[in-house]
Amino acid sequence: MLTVQSAASMAGGRPLRSPAPSAGGFVRRILINESRRGWRRNRKHVVESGTRVPDPAVADMADSVVNRAKLLQALQSLPARQRATVVLRFLEGLSERETAATLGCSEGTVKSQTSRALIKLKSVLKEEY
Repeated sequence: MLTVQSAASMAGGRPLRSPAPSAGGFVRRILINESRRGWRRNRKHVVESGTRVPDPAVADMADSVVNRAKLLQALQSLPARQRATVVLRFLEGLSERETAATLGCSEGTVKSQTSRALIKLKSVLKEEY
């Protein structure tokens, strides 16, 4: 453990860079640096020679391509109005009001069509898995 006295002794042989009347800032900097050095030492992890370090995980893009193809196929199985509500609501990020204005229907229609579409999508995609 580093004390102020040992830090002052470390500073004793070194010349001060500024003509300051006291070396308090210099000693304080020594204390800070020495305490950080201990943290850095403790941060290093030692790996035993017999242990195997696992390879970093890399995402497999093939799964996302397959999932996207299945999702597109499931969307194609929906009726046109249900497909439109799902695409506008979830892929385009429109609100129910904006979706209703785009499709020229009421918000209640958007809600019911979205609900029915999600139920059908769940059942179609559940069969796949």
